[in-house]
Amino acid sequence: MIYKLLDDDLEILLNEKYGDWAGKHLHKGTDGYTLIAYDEGPIGFVSVYKKQLPTPLDTVSEVFIDVLKVDDDHKRKGIGSRLILEAEKWAKEKKVYQIRAWSSLDKVEVLPLWHHLGYTLNPAEIWVEWCKEVVRGVYVSKRFYE
Repeated sequence: MIYKLLDDDLEILLNEKYGDWAGKHLHKGTDGYTLIAYDEGPIGFVSVYKKQLPTPLDTVSEVFIDVLKVDDDHKRKGIGSRLILEAEKWAKEKKVYQIRAWSSLDKVEVLPLWHHLGYTLNPAEIWVEWCKEVVRGVYVSKRFYE
């Protein structure tokens, strides 16, 4: 297995395998980063983007993990951890204050991973506009710099 940065060909493969939702969450360019775990095809990926925090916190920025996906038959093999750690490296290079993600409670199996990697777990409820409902979950975050 190897890890590859997103390019146009891989973007097509991810969209074919995972559907339109994947394409809506892929980030590239100076403020985006997508890394794919690849073994005879994509088996998982992480996609993150850098953003300024809102006022009054607008003196710092963060990296947000928009999506972390590992295929069911490849879970619990360290792939998710590696994808997150590589995203953290990219985030640190950007000198951001923190890295953060959201996980709905239907994905409770990933909570021990976040905890193991040193993330804080912050229970929350958010309004999800596309499905018009409140979703329970957790924000996870890790601070890098002052």
